[in-house]
Amino acid sequence: MTDEASHPSEKDLLVAKLTEVLGSHSEEQAIWQQEVLGNLSESLPSDLRQHLKERAAKGDTASEQRGQAAGFVFEALVRADNRLFDHPETAAAVELREVLKHSRRYHFDDPLLDFREPDVALVDERGEFRGYAEAKLGLLDTRALRQLSASGAKATFLRVTRHLRENYARLSEWGLPALAAKPKREIAIQKEGFARVLVVPSNRNIASRASLIKASEQIGQDDRERAELLRVLNEEVTVCQTAFSTEEVWRLTDALLEKG
Repeated sequence: MTDEASHPSEKDLLVAKLTEVLGSHSEEQAIWQQEVLGNLSESLPSDLRQHLKERAAKGDTASEQRGQAAGFVFEALVRADNRLFDHPETAAAVELREVLKHSRRYHFDDPLLDFREPDVALVDERGEFRGYAEAKLGLLDTRALRQLSASGAKATFLRVTRHLRENYARLSEWGLPALAAKPKREIAIQKEGFARVLVVPSNRNIASRASLIKASEQIGQDDRERAELLRVLNEEVTVCQTAFSTEEVWRLTDALLEKG
């Protein structure tokens, strides 16, 4: 037996450690969870440490950093879940998220309204951008309304993809090789429809959209804003669940922080 065969890889050790903290589930749910954990990057512990360093530099308290850590892990689980979306996020989609997050770095000075980097950029079978997904571990507030409402989101994607086409010859120079490899005309969003997806933990009751929103008094918003968010959830957004509960995400976060 070779050393390679007798010694588990770092990825195997990571998956084994994370599996230890999961709850008891049906066989199908357990298989789903293992698929997701197997798709995680083995650099996740170090990526998480780097994320927390950046948050600490911004002045986050220890409690705030733990919350940020859990949100970071939940987003990683959503991106690693090939059952949630029709097509996995491509390298070009990851680069598009990077441009949205650091727009000035890519010479895009047009303000991005209230819309920030999406958690997942959705693509179709041709790799054309067809929408975005937001992963929400906790209950929703007015920030979610800005992220999920139609105003601004599609317009932002249109403006960013137009900017990338206008600067197509410079994409490699800007460190965007996957976008540079796409035909120029394919750096675009679907003409018909623009999907918005909300992903929540498995313990959320997605049949009751109101239960996904914080109470008005918790977030200082008036009833009109809460009603508008509920309308958007009911009429415009697809809501789906991950393989992991809120409690499991917190356990996985603690396990990753211990490994770090």
